[in-house]
Amino acid sequence: MAGIVRYGTYIPYFRITRAALGGGKGERAVAGYDEDSVSLAVEASREALRSAPAIETLIFATTSAPYAEKLGAATVHAACILWWSGRPTEALAVALLHIENKDINMQLGEARAPDGLRLYAIGDVHGCDHLLVRMYDEIAADLADRPTPDHRLIHLGDYVDRGPKTAAVIERVSRLNQADETVVCLRGNHEEMLLDFLANRDTDAAVNFLGNGGAETLASYGISQQRLLDDNDLAERFAERLPRSHRTFLKNLRYSVRFGDFFFCHAGVRPGVALDDQDTFDLTWIRKPFLTADADFGAVVVHGHTPSRQPEVRRNRINVDTGAVLGGPLTCVVLEGKQYRFLQVK
Repeated sequence: MAGIVRYGTYIPYFRITRAALGGGKGERAVAGYDEDSVSLAVEASREALRSAPAIETLIFATTSAPYAEKLGAATVHAACILWWSGRPTEALAVALLHIENKDINMQLGEARAPDGLRLYAIGDVHGCDHLLVRMYDEIAADLADRPTPDHRLIHLGDYVDRGPKTAAVIERVSRLNQADETVVCLRGNHEEMLLDFLANRDTDAAVNFLGNGGAETLASYGISQQRLLDDNDLAERFAERLPRSHRTFLKNLRYSVRFGDFFFCHAGVRPGVALDDQDTFDLTWIRKPFLTADADFGAVVVHGHTPSRQPEVRRNRINVDTGAVLGGPLTCVVLEGKQYRFLQVK
């Protein structure tokens, strides 16, 4: 109980939580309190567990039927069974897992796409044209199997560099973007570096571009870096080889788009800054403090940029960069109503 003392403000709500511990009477214990009170009780238990883990502070108030679905009834009931079976250590571990899952899913579970609109958001392609072809096939099959009144296909940027087929990827995506109004293409930091290299043609721009996979992009357009050592000559040759339609596509890429409660960008957002006021550098480059923030950004942010082995799902963001160019799958998150799922190809 020592851990509860420092949270004196929550003591009345802790009593609600503790009352729910006794003899499976959770529903009756909570029945007289409104949802805000129960939420505060849950928060009090979470705070106590952070400071001084104690089995009596488990969040068993959520076994009440009105709140069980929202907070994960199965996990809480598993913890109850372990507790009543005389296994407090395992019960505490399960309850902590429940708290972690609540943190991850609560805000995401409340966010919703516009009614009648299904959203497909594809992560970083990086020149992997063979995977992009497979992903387009998967999305087409998904639309055929699950018809929807309307949909959007959103590319989150980083079409270029590192992989072997940048030119083919840009040709494929730009043609689709021009032909299909349901396709939305966003800009990544690698497109920024490519355009900077073409515009400035100086050593810094060349180092950034070539040092981050630009050599593979040049090779896909038939340019050998070894034959042209001068940065300006290299940029000029690239400008000559890059089709006008490709350059127009890259220059016209958007930085972000929003549908319903979901905000789409390449890298992430700056915590504490309104979504409409985000800096374009952050939208294409940010990692920390975005990735570690617990903040409500004003929408659930769907992004790529930072590769992970599996899609990352947090309470305030979804990351779909699963390192396709590094041997991982190409991932697409599908958002519909309050539901989300993933399509992956390798």
